[in-house]
Amino acid sequence: MRPIAKLVMSLALAGLLLAGLFIVALVSGQASGSFERHTLSLQGRERTYFVYHPRDRQATEAKPVVFVLHGGGGADAHEMARRTGMNSIADREGFLVVYPYGVDGQWNDGRGKTFRGANDNTNVDDVGFISAIIDRLIQSGIADSRHIYVVGLSNGGMMTYRLGIELGNRLSALAAIIANLPANLAGQKPVRPIPVLIMNGTADPMMPWDGGPVRVLGKEYGEVLSTADTVQYWVRAAGLAEQPETRRLENRSSDDQSTVEVEMYRESQQPLEVVLYRIVGGGHNLPGSQTPDRPALLGPKNMDINAMEEVWSFFKSHELDSPEGLSRSAPGQGIRQAKIEPVGDPRANYSNIEFTADGRFMVWFEGTDSSSTNGIVWHCGIDPDTGNLVPPDGRGFRAFESTLWARANPGYDAEGPYYVGADRDGNLLLVRPVSAREGRITRLPTSPDPRRRAIYPTNLPDRRGGFVFFIQNERTPGAGTRANGNAWVELQYLDLAEPTAIRRIERQDIPRLGFAPMDVGFARWMRYRPLITYGALSRQGGKVEVRGFDADHPERGARDLVIDGHTKIDPYGAVLGSFEYIFAGIDATATSHIYRRPADRREATPFELWMKFAPESSQLSKPSLAQSHEPFLLGERLYTVYQVNEQGLGFFDTTFGKPGEIWLADLGADPVRQWRIAPTGTAPVAEPEPLVSGNRIRVYYNQAEFDDAVPVSQGTETRVGSRVDARSLPRLALYRVELLMASSR
Repeated sequence: MRPIAKLVMSLALAGLLLAGLFIVALVSGQASGSFERHTLSLQGRERTYFVYHPRDRQATEAKPVVFVLHGGGGADAHEMARRTGMNSIADREGFLVVYPYGVDGQWNDGRGKTFRGANDNTNVDDVGFISAIIDRLIQSGIADSRHIYVVGLSNGGMMTYRLGIELGNRLSALAAIIANLPANLAGQKPVRPIPVLIMNGTADPMMPWDGGPVRVLGKEYGEVLSTADTVQYWVRAAGLAEQPETRRLENRSSDDQSTVEVEMYRESQQPLEVVLYRIVGGGHNLPGSQTPDRPALLGPKNMDINAMEEVWSFFKSHELDSPEGLSRSAPGQGIRQAKIEPVGDPRANYSNIEFTADGRFMVWFEGTDSSSTNGIVWHCGIDPDTGNLVPPDGRGFRAFESTLWARANPGYDAEGPYYVGADRDGNLLLVRPVSAREGRITRLPTSPDPRRRAIYPTNLPDRRGGFVFFIQNERTPGAGTRANGNAWVELQYLDLAEPTAIRRIERQDIPRLGFAPMDVGFARWMRYRPLITYGALSRQGGKVEVRGFDADHPERGARDLVIDGHTKIDPYGAVLGSFEYIFAGIDATATSHIYRRPADRREATPFELWMKFAPESSQLSKPSLAQSHEPFLLGERLYTVYQVNEQGLGFFDTTFGKPGEIWLADLGADPVRQWRIAPTGTAPVAEPEPLVSGNRIRVYYNQAEFDDAVPVSQGTETRVGSRVDARSLPRLALYRVELLMASSR
């Protein structure tokens, strides 16, 4: 071979190995299960992964799952199976093996630099990719959510560390081989302590044992910690003693120039552990492989152990104890059980689900045509024992055809639950549910007007009738923006005892960009009181503060309720116990404020800031737009559920186009105790709605399904990675998380 040809081959080989990349092949026993290729869409890319099903196992049985992440440069599933021998172990032990493929054969492991030149993959959401695969496996019923593991080699090993940091609440244990922790990740705190196995060679020429730049043929590709510091990172995260147990394994292969020492960091009677396999004299290789040595490029290969057998032995001793998808930001008593599952028809568009105050009925709007603007208002029953919809798809009583903007919302009076909305011609309709499949419809004698939207009745169980408010646009229906051709919006209401008289509360100009103040601080009735709270622009600071209007005393006019120099997002008012509360997101951040005043001295007493809080362990990189608070009492203890989302390009993009989280906060704890209760992984979620039965909390929420996105007024589809706005909304699937609360102390 000519010298130039040898040089080209060496450079090509080195390129595949770059950034701690792994290419050595392992010839192992033949597996005879089945391989399946799958794809999913994420960030506008089609991502690929293979699933290996072990032989002689029930296909429908939920099994443990082992993810195997290739090294940089990539290797397809069949090649990775051959190199690792993991399929043969899966046949023997009965678990699934998943082989995902990185974009261009690389993982976004946190270093900020991979072997892709100027086109490195820092904008690739590989954490979301793995999480989405987990979602699919669990939803299909083939994966055991308590036994999900990840092993990665080199670039895949560094990606495994990142998954442990950001997705550890879904993983049972990790194993990283020939990989140290990227220095850029060292300042992050894992979402939970997690068992970790690390297997590195002291003579690795690419992944520096003592830390520093990852080097291949003289080029540097990001920095990593030393192996010692990598181990201590996970030991400290787990709260383990820093003095390990040590042992030296038998030197079974005297001619491999290497030996194996094991350090185990653990506590007595505790399953949590961090284990280091120190391959003394070992290089950038998977121990136990049968491939030819390339010592000049990779360093020596240890043959004393079979790395994947050691990894599986470690994995099968660990399971995920905490409920799937649940992370706590504070210790103490709280949730004992959590379960997340889809609800209803998986192809339906469950927009705006709301429950009646007695928890017996769900009222919702289903978009039915080529856009989600037009659709049907339904109600159905709720089984109090299971929380299931009656009938199961929620299509119990077909009340009337409506629009997304004029859809119905529930109220309550001395006669029981009802709901009010408008049909497509703008007629106001009041419906009283008789059963899960029956209802009585009354057309209110109010003059019809299709410009009305955001129609909300009161919840006043101690009186007959009540009030209904709505927002009227200047010219056309739709959100309160200039894009709809409206220069102003007006808050109006009527008394159900005199529904022909429309009363005006306040007219607001719509700014050139953004929403009218009453849409930022979205108008609502205070629960159990005829007080409308809504956003109004402060004359001093230009912030959207909270204003109120008491329908029982219209002569008093609208009054400012909260002015403290912050813009209030989606304020929610409720009378709970002996106080009136207002819950609000603050300045489009992840922070929430709660204001309150004594309910028996409300007119003479202003609302005061009671507490502020934000998620303490969010998995989002830029959590924002705390909103959709739904407070409730469990016994005498006050809780709220709410949502935050990854920061996007405006309200619709953030709320429906970006990953989100549903949080439960125990406001009776000091400090506030919080749990991330949904989703199980990474998904755009919104609109939590709780139902409480005894010490069981069921929180229903929407999850955006982009593969089925329906534009509201355009003919183009919306995909993950595309901006979502008022004209292009995804289909909203319905999910439920069920929580069993420990009794309060």
